[in-house]
Amino acid sequence: MEKRDIILDAIECRTPERIPSLCLGANYDFMEQYFSEIGMSYDIYSQYRKDGIPIVYALLIEMGFDFSWAFVSSNMIWLENINEPALMHGGRFKIITRDSPYQPPMGKKKHQIPHYWYTTHGLNTKQDVEDHLKRELAFSTQSMRNLKGLIHTCETKYGLILSVGFPGPWENLHLGAGMGNIAKWWRKDRETLHKLSNLISSYSIKGMKDIMKIIKPLFVLIGDDYGFNDGLQMSLEIWRELVKPTLRELAQIVHDAGSKFLLHSCG
Repeated sequence: MEKRDIILDAIECRTPERIPSLCLGANYDFMEQYFSEIGMSYDIYSQYRKDGIPIVYALLIEMGFDFSWAFVSSNMIWLENINEPALMHGGRFKIITRDSPYQPPMGKKKHQIPHYWYTTHGLNTKQDVEDHLKRELAFSTQSMRNLKGLIHTCETKYGLILSVGFPGPWENLHLGAGMGNIAKWWRKDRETLHKLSNLISSYSIKGMKDIMKIIKPLFVLIGDDYGFNDGLQMSLEIWRELVKPTLRELAQIVHDAGSKFLLHSCG
């Protein structure tokens, strides 16, 4: 049985031939440990590079995983209010390094671990939001074309099935504006909050239509974390009003194209 059939059986709640293995990626801590203890020959690594396979997917292939995901790139913007770059939703990320707690085997060098990490939101005031609304925001169609080739190569040559997607409406909202501002505007200025939410919905829906047109994936996976350890990050009212309508429309676009819509949510 083909891997995609096994995954489809699991998604459709049929009894699969075996349980498919899913990995959402590998961080640099894991990569440090993998290459210190197992490693990859130069010839194998060179072949992955020749085929345009990023190292994270090469690791998943080497470990025999069936299913993973790939994200469409967000275009960068410049936030004049703080004079710093940010992702399309207004959130700020930086590349940082830290020491890993992992201790490699004797004779293996320990490296600093890099991370591309969220630092804080960049939309702090109503005026920031108004300025943000004037931007022409869109997910990168070139990134989609690149992913189309990657998805094809991973499945046909290496047997790794890749879904494709982008962050969901809640993550785009709170990474850009911050949970504190969302709570405040929900109480005192819902008009501003709805304007920002509608902007996110607009470019997300356009992005999903582009994905289904350019990539035509069988599986679409949206990442949208909703939970803390002891409850939701927002009220059910906020979720139903600001998140659910966009999710519903994204799912409809995917289903209309005959593909499967998956939602990953931590918490």
